[in-house]
Amino acid sequence: MSKIITLNISTDNVDSRLEGETFQKMMDLCFAKATSFSLSRYGNPGIIYNIERLLMPYKIKELMVNDWFGYMGMEKPIRVFLYQANENTKHIIKNHYTDIFLNCSCFNDLCFFKGKQMFLGTVSHELICAVNLLDESFEQEVLPLTKWIMDSKATFGILKEYL
Repeated sequence: MSKIITLNISTDNVDSRLEGETFQKMMDLCFAKATSFSLSRYGNPGIIYNIERLLMPYKIKELMVNDWFGYMGMEKPIRVFLYQANENTKHIIKNHYTDIFLNCSCFNDLCFFKGKQMFLGTVSHELICAVNLLDESFEQEVLPLTKWIMDSKATFGILKEYL
């Protein structure tokens, strides 16, 4: 059975946020496990932002989906970009963002995959973050980073196969 944890985000619980140094550590852990990651994009597709230019050489594919982590049965498709997870893309993400919800930039909804299995999913505007603890060593490194809620029922779709 999968072990799923979620962030306990609330306005009076700022200690539970993955931001600053904690975000940087989480990115190191995720990129070490991941084969790819995704970012969602809303708004004008004709505008190319600097981070998009930097990530372009690492783009695996672009998806238009109605179902994604935290979004089930959407009427209007969501644009999702899938990128290689490597040292270059880790550096780009860590230099452009300071928190797991991506500071409300042109991209949203950071998700990480090991093969086809999503192991971290976020919904930026809802402050949702869920992690599938892939193995014991990952669990031991992730759990101390912030205040998590252990709940295998609150998956937000993290166990679904998207790729």
